[in-house]
Amino acid sequence: MKKFSVAVLVAVILVVSIGFVGIEMLGMSHPFTDSGEASIPILMYHNVSPWVPSFSDENKFVTVKPEDFAAKTIDYLVKNAESLKRSATVMNNVAMRAYINSTLTIQEIMQSGTAVKDAYLQNGLKWVTSGTYNGSEGTWELVLDVATQTIIHFQFRSH
Repeated sequence: MKKFSVAVLVAVILVVSIGFVGIEMLGMSHPFTDSGEASIPILMYHNVSPWVPSFSDENKFVTVKPEDFAAKTIDYLVKNAESLKRSATVMNNVAMRAYINSTLTIQEIMQSGTAVKDAYLQNGLKWVTSGTYNGSEGTWELVLDVATQTIIHFQFRSH
């Protein structure tokens, strides 16, 4: 029994250590505040569900309420827009659409429009919002695969 307890203790220390190394690899400092709260990227959550009073501390740490999920996801994506990947299809249009590499444009679309679930992409969010580009009024379209953090569709359609 003593060997089992030592093995479990070593495993717990290893998992915790790897967790903090992983968090630092994501560019985050120690995730815990002085009050013991933690801040982790929304894409690291394991559960999207209502709070249950009997949740263990571990479950509370990795669970987000459904009503908070969309707002936290979008906040995370806006703050980290510079690290979003572009699909090959999007990159094939970069010569004709200079805005594809504009982090500011992506952030403004996300902040000015309301994201809806994409009709075709399982993990997709879609923004359609009015705006301007090179003096033309039109509509911005942005589709993002949240799971892979990849822009799948990015287009401005002038009116």
